[in-house]
Amino acid sequence: MSLKPDDQQKLSSASIEYAQLLEKSHPLRLFSEHIYPAFRDEDFKDCYSDNGRSGISPALLSLITILQWRESLSDVETLEACNFRIDWKIALHLAMDDINIFDPSTLCRFRRRLMDHDKASLMFDKILNLCIEKGFVKKRGRLRVDATHIVKHINRISTTDLIFRSVKALVEELEEKFNKFYKEKVPGDIKERYEKKFSSFGMSKQRRGDKQAELVQDGLMLQAIAKECKIESELIQLPIMFTVFQENIIIREKEVNEKIFIETEEIQSPKQSIFDPKDPTIQLGKKGKTAWVGAKCQIIETAEPKGSINFIVGVIEEPAQKSDQKSHKAIRENNEKYGLNPETIYVDSNYISGESIETCRNNNTELMGYLPPSSAKRTGFNVEDFTIDCENYSAVCPMGKKSLQTSDSKDGRHIIHFDKIDCRACPHFTQCVNTKRQNAKHLYLSKNYREILERRKLQQTQEFKSEMKLRPAIEGTISEFVRVHGFRKIKYKGQKGRQFQCYAAGAAMNVRRFLRAIA
Repeated sequence: MSLKPDDQQKLSSASIEYAQLLEKSHPLRLFSEHIYPAFRDEDFKDCYSDNGRSGISPALLSLITILQWRESLSDVETLEACNFRIDWKIALHLAMDDINIFDPSTLCRFRRRLMDHDKASLMFDKILNLCIEKGFVKKRGRLRVDATHIVKHINRISTTDLIFRSVKALVEELEEKFNKFYKEKVPGDIKERYEKKFSSFGMSKQRRGDKQAELVQDGLMLQAIAKECKIESELIQLPIMFTVFQENIIIREKEVNEKIFIETEEIQSPKQSIFDPKDPTIQLGKKGKTAWVGAKCQIIETAEPKGSINFIVGVIEEPAQKSDQKSHKAIRENNEKYGLNPETIYVDSNYISGESIETCRNNNTELMGYLPPSSAKRTGFNVEDFTIDCENYSAVCPMGKKSLQTSDSKDGRHIIHFDKIDCRACPHFTQCVNTKRQNAKHLYLSKNYREILERRKLQQTQEFKSEMKLRPAIEGTISEFVRVHGFRKIKYKGQKGRQFQCYAAGAAMNVRRFLRAIA
């Protein structure tokens, strides 16, 4: 399909004939005047061929997608809105007699085209750059960050069914990528077995065990074929299959009449990391009391004072199990992509560590957030109760005893040692730090303990507490993502699909706020 843009404005466009039906401050009239001109077909030329029939304007499809996410509509509902709603026709510069100009599946193919050509962020980039040009987003401003989970609707299938799907995924990959080896090497009974659907529902425990052994035997045979053909390293599904085996069953080999047979034992309550062999990035995530199967999204928003309109400057899809403390690099790269060098970033305690504070300061950014205490135990003495000299890495305990010496551990931490005679004679010995040690007490300090100590003192001040009031507003933004734009459920397949969903929702929210700012 080729791209042949038509720059001629339709004289019968609803934006010319019927714009006066909407108030000047109406969001979709403002959309027609400010958002529509920012999108050009030339921006999508890398997604199309030079030959073939002319496709539907990708700029138009992008604008339709933004409005679709703005109102959280399905593809069919989006087509109906384009057909019958005058405000949409005005916003999109369509003629009143433009009916069924595309099929609902066109939107699906357009999304896939953007993902395949790594253009998933193009709509979001356009809107954000427009906000920066208008001065709504400052390049040296303040940001706040928080993560929210997105849920994959996936059935928790039985162990036998999961193993079957993992082996079937490998068979399908062999057939697709290495069809010659598949035809010549893979036995006919394996081909026939995995062409059919399978369910272990109603099977007895004995039959399930026999079926699992058969599936494992097939998997091992496919591995041997891949090894013989020297294509092991090119098969994505092979390590996924063995991960499923390892997490769900115990495999044993049994010799009978000089023949090796496979026996399996199902692991009760397995700790599964793979729920869908074709999409291993879907994981079980936990945060506090919330558990979900899916992924999560880091949302980065401007943090201007109360009364200002704030904008989304980053949406980063991540695995569900990734720690928030490991997201700082992705956040920094996102800011650099849009030319942002924030003065301050507000986060919650999950993002804060001495290392992250130091790293942000090295990039001329102050990371603001409450640092959690070193221990929840308050029956005795904690590290905070010691007087620590971070210059010389020496300390004085709450009872007034000075440390003896300092050493370094293999992981880079500093260890401050106290005299065992002083420690054993202390009446608070059993209630002090490191209660498991029977001789002397030791303090283990990270190499960024200076930043930790400074932050624990700073966060007790009223000035710090007042400034941190800028952070909680992002909870309302997350609620808007979920309740207005239907963000909680994963709508598209694969990691690229989830990232597209993040960008589309972010673009729609920025459009909503942009139109409010210029009204």
